[in-house]
Amino acid sequence: MIKSAIRRPQVLIAAAIFALTLGIYTATLNPTAPFWDAGEFITTSHIVGVPHQPGTPLYVLVGRVFDIVLGSADVEQASFRTAWAVNFMSAFFSALAVVFIYLLIWELARRADPDSGPLAHLGAIVGALFLAFSETFWNSAVEAEVYGLAAFMMSLLSWLAVRWYDHREQAGSNNLLLLMIYLLGLGVGFHLGSLLAYPGIFALVFLARKRALELTDLLLMSVGLAVFLFSTTTKNNDLVVVLLLGYALLVAVRAFQGNRFALLGSALFFVGLTVHAMMMIRAGASPEPAINQTDPDNFATLLSVIRREQYPPLNPFERQAPLTWQFGYYYNFLVKQFYFLGDGRDMLRQVSTGMGWFLKPGDGLLSLVTVLLVPFFLAVVGLFQGLRRLFPLILVPLSGYLINGEVLTLYLNFTDHEVRDRDYFYFAAFMFFAVFIGLGAAALLRYLQGKEGKSAEEIAAAGGDWRRNVERIRPAPAVIGAAALLVAAALLPIAPGHTKFFEHDNSENRIAYEYAWNILAGLDENAILFTNGDNDTFPIWYLQMVEKFRTDVTVVNLSLVNLPWYIKQIKDADNPVAMRRSDDEIDGLRHRLYEDPKTGERQLIMVKDYVLHDIIATNREGADRPTFFAVTIPRENMDRYFPNLQMEGMAYRLMDRPGPDNLPTTEPQKVLENMLGTYRLGSIMDGSDAD
Repeated sequence: MIKSAIRRPQVLIAAAIFALTLGIYTATLNPTAPFWDAGEFITTSHIVGVPHQPGTPLYVLVGRVFDIVLGSADVEQASFRTAWAVNFMSAFFSALAVVFIYLLIWELARRADPDSGPLAHLGAIVGALFLAFSETFWNSAVEAEVYGLAAFMMSLLSWLAVRWYDHREQAGSNNLLLLMIYLLGLGVGFHLGSLLAYPGIFALVFLARKRALELTDLLLMSVGLAVFLFSTTTKNNDLVVVLLLGYALLVAVRAFQGNRFALLGSALFFVGLTVHAMMMIRAGASPEPAINQTDPDNFATLLSVIRREQYPPLNPFERQAPLTWQFGYYYNFLVKQFYFLGDGRDMLRQVSTGMGWFLKPGDGLLSLVTVLLVPFFLAVVGLFQGLRRLFPLILVPLSGYLINGEVLTLYLNFTDHEVRDRDYFYFAAFMFFAVFIGLGAAALLRYLQGKEGKSAEEIAAAGGDWRRNVERIRPAPAVIGAAALLVAAALLPIAPGHTKFFEHDNSENRIAYEYAWNILAGLDENAILFTNGDNDTFPIWYLQMVEKFRTDVTVVNLSLVNLPWYIKQIKDADNPVAMRRSDDEIDGLRHRLYEDPKTGERQLIMVKDYVLHDIIATNREGADRPTFFAVTIPRENMDRYFPNLQMEGMAYRLMDRPGPDNLPTTEPQKVLENMLGTYRLGSIMDGSDAD
């Protein structure tokens, strides 16, 4: 039985797709800690710490497994083993997500047209490969990020929903629904967005449940998930408690009446969520992990982490930018995903000019073909094919696309001055869009085949057995040509020298690593280093906690030092920062508006201003540790000490006295020494490995 299952075409094709995509992702994998969240995720996976809200505990645990199993792999440099292993985890689960998208498209395509035969496989291959080498998906697959794992969970759930549809009238089909509910709870440990796969599942089950599941049970389970999702977006604890108590009462009444589906579903969802207890366990450990963001050592704080209370609440009713801009922002990302000719940025410039593409025949035609005639044309065909022949199954990818695309655009309410591109928020929309591309490819190939081949009905009418009749799968020349072109288009981005391959090849990208290394390497022993935010802190944390480089330096992140839990952590760390204030005084710190009695000028004094002054003043009086500010810190965050700064390369040294004319100074000998003898500049200068 196992051998026959392995020999099935879809299994062999899925294995080939997995091997191809994982191979390309591995070849383009970042070998160390890149910028943004990846450095923190690598480090917390290694030390089993607590990353920034909402904590992603399942990611950390699975990352630790990859670290243990592959951390000693023979990669290019031994010091990069942990980083490579956790980065590889993203590649592994992203490749699995591509496999399940292939299986999902194939399941849908063969139902849309039972006569499609191998053409359903070809269409599914095209859709899966367009996804695998799309802009955002490929980016997240080559570094330690949560999106590949979330994509895996959402694609698995969508495929399971289609499988449930096949068995919905059989006894025990509800067990598959219960499995999906458990996976939804578990998936929150990867990424809260995993829950956004549920609306499509709900729509399918609602319309196709037959007698297997009573409507009351489905609605009750859905209300429970909605209450949980609502609890993650509001700070009204009283309302959440009332809703949870009301829901528990309804479930209990339903169970008392003899129907336990909602009770079992709620219990399984909660069991999936219990992975978050890991954060509370680790935060309460002695000693606590070196990265313990928010310090969730009790249930109330743990809930605040899951609910992301550290961040300002989103209000979609007060638009941060015009809707036209926000939707244009999203659609620009969507257009950029699936280009396979030329440069995506040039293409976007062409498209953004509207009909202006006709003004440049060469580039304009390239843009038109790339953007419209292949992926988007196929997607439109696939959508209409699905609505016409796959209802209600098509609601699974359709709702997945709409909720993670247009609806999310309304909810996220991005400003027109975001600190970086936010395309990764839409990863699931792009993934489900690829489903329509695959369905469209299968429909197009089937249409071309119908021009020269015979359908199953025609063969049967002629007295033949269509299952054995070779005419059913006779490859018409048009089909062969179209299939070859579509597969080639999907694979073109991985061709050596292709712009897209070059853009996504991170195999020699050590810029963030060397950047952080240079900051630390130029500091005096036992120094205090003030940093600004994620990009000048997370790679340093990686170096200190994973590679054990310059652990004598104490890092103070000025973006976190407004928060009492962080202030107390650096005060009580293994290499602590001396401060006058007690823990109770730290808890009492607040931002204050100061008015100058002479000029009447008002100034907001933030908690970090008090703490910064406390650290510097206490250090001068006692420990007298060398104090540095990273060059990445804006002047307004160190304005009070600006005249006393001395440039020494990647950091300013805080001097006892101000420079001439009350301006900062430069120590040219130290800068030269760092640049020529201390710093690693290989990635920046020529992409080669630095000594």
